[in-house]
Amino acid sequence: MRHYTLVCVFIIIALLIFSSDALRSQSWKTIITPSDRSFLYDVIELPNGILAVDDILGVWVTSNNGASWTRTLNTYNVLRMRGTNSLFALGGVGTAFIYVSNETGTTWSNKATDSIARPYVVEIAERSPTEFFALGTMMVGTSPLLYRTTNGGTTWYSASPAEAPYFSAMLAGPDNMLYGVHSTDGFYRSTDNGSSWTLSNSGITTSSFSSIVGKGQDTLFLPSSNGTLYRSTDKGLSWQSITSAFPTTSTLLSLHISSAGELYVATKTASQSTIYRSSDGGITWSPVGDPISSSSGGLWSIAITPRNTIVALVDYDLYTNDSTFVTTGVIGQNELPFTSQLYQNFPNPFNPTTIIKFDLWKKSHITLKVFDLLGRELFTLADEEKEAGAYSFCFRGETLSGGTYFYRLQTDHSVSIKKMILLK
Repeated sequence: MRHYTLVCVFIIIALLIFSSDALRSQSWKTIITPSDRSFLYDVIELPNGILAVDDILGVWVTSNNGASWTRTLNTYNVLRMRGTNSLFALGGVGTAFIYVSNETGTTWSNKATDSIARPYVVEIAERSPTEFFALGTMMVGTSPLLYRTTNGGTTWYSASPAEAPYFSAMLAGPDNMLYGVHSTDGFYRSTDNGSSWTLSNSGITTSSFSSIVGKGQDTLFLPSSNGTLYRSTDKGLSWQSITSAFPTTSTLLSLHISSAGELYVATKTASQSTIYRSSDGGITWSPVGDPISSSSGGLWSIAITPRNTIVALVDYDLYTNDSTFVTTGVIGQNELPFTSQLYQNFPNPFNPTTIIKFDLWKKSHITLKVFDLLGRELFTLADEEKEAGAYSFCFRGETLSGGTYFYRLQTDHSVSIKKMILLK
């Protein structure tokens, strides 16, 4: 009996070691994406296996694991895509839009009405398929207003008599609870559906956040920019740092809870992105696969499929460890561009960070600079010789006031200028 027990123990240990090694050694492959797409910014896996990605010109979906893509929403200036009970595409072109899709992501209906007196919607929080909150903002200089609907968007009303903080993420909780994350202030909570807000940073020592995730009735998770994950078990009244597994130089992004209750989080540094998994509520973490090399664009978001596999959006390309997807091969197999092109920054409008991307069809000395409306040079993002290829630069506008700015790419054979808008 003792011999049998020892054999079982050795088998279990071997399986654990093998599973850990297999988890670490998984290779990431690139999913075939639409050839005429713009920037890809968000990725969402729908429960029926359909994958949706957004760019500034709309939303693409694939129902056959990347073998083919269809742009099901065509509209300019999609700023964000969100998905819980429903699939939302947010933004605005002169007037705000909140497109809501059916369960397959193939048809869309704009739920924004004239009651949303803001030209852009930048965030949404869904409590149920009929009740959700939208954060609308002006182009420049005005804080957002919070709107609420309880009938699926047929009618909207102002949820607060005053301007709301400019949240980078929102979450609707139970019992009139509403949560918001400000990129520098920290965590806000509301007990009256957004009519009033209270800053609640007890136990938090960091000042930069990107998202918030809820689990159950009371538990919240808050990833930060210094590699720290915070957890609250009292609806955000107090917070505790629950892990030191990540480098302090990394930013935690795109925290997800799978259907099996496991936590996944993406970490981004200057040169690479790594995805981790936790099976004990965020106390301990294991890397999933090898790190993914990334440029200044880096990792934006991840989606967890119903099969508990991962789709990651890194440097505007999709990567996966799921063998059912149609892939182009291992990381790094990119064709050289046929022309030189400067792309529209994304997101636009932005606050405070945006990505500027351009292609070079041949080797050239380039300068990439930012100017104000009077043509005064403010920043030089690049002044160097570059090989042919695709490049992206991260521009941060924390020190600038809200308004319109221009960025110019000058090469040995062309000059291109585009406009961008900073919201503050």
